[in-house]
Amino acid sequence: MTQVPPGVGRNAHSVHTDPYTWEDYEDMEYEISTDEKGKTFASITDTTKGRKQSYARTFADEEQAKMWIRTEFEKMKRDKMAKER
Repeated sequence: MTQVPPGVGRNAHSVHTDPYTWEDYEDMEYEISTDEKGKTFASITDTTKGRKQSYARTFADEEQAKMWIRTEFEKMKRDKMAKER
């Protein structure tokens, strides 16, 4: 029988301590770019099951674009989880 070193597998310690965020979702990608006039463009691509579906919008600044992406990612994630049930 192998002896487990103290502290390994106890108290829910993890090697990766960074939080899991919307930027880590699999099958979803995003891109943010700004043109020379200062307009910010954001696009979302859902690559689930070989299907590529994209959404794009224009925003006044990068913070608004990130908020839209985060909101859309959350909606898409909830829809995917509901379909898996």
